[in-house]
Amino acid sequence: MKLTNEQLDALRRAYRLAPRETQVLDLLVAGTSSNGEIARRLGTTEDAVKAAFRTLYLKMRVQGKTAVILLVAYRQWTAELSAARAMPTRECIEAAVKHMEERLLEEVARLRRQE
Repeated sequence: MKLTNEQLDALRRAYRLAPRETQVLDLLVAGTSSNGEIARRLGTTEDAVKAAFRTLYLKMRVQGKTAVILLVAYRQWTAELSAARAMPTRECIEAAVKHMEERLLEEVARLRRQE
C-alpha cells in the first residue's frame, strides 16, 4: 500500500517516529520487506535498518513487520470509516468497509507471497 505524505505524517506524529523510522515504515508498507533492500534504498547499513525496526516495533507496540503493516492498514481503515460516517448514507459506510476489507486481504496475500 502506498501512503500519502499526510498519512505518513499522521503516523509519524502518532508514534513519535524519528525521520529514519518514518522512512523505513514508508518503504515497508510500500512493499519493500527486505532489510538489505531498505538499507540500499536509504543509503545506510542493514544494522541501521534493523535498529530502526526495533525502535519502530517498540513505539508501535507490535512484534514484526507483518504486525506493522496490519496496524497501518487498520489505522487507514478506521480513518476511512470515520470519514464515511460523516456522510449521511449507509451506502457510503458499507462501501468504505468493503474497500478496506479488500485492501487488507490484498495486503495479507502480498505478505504471504513474500514469505
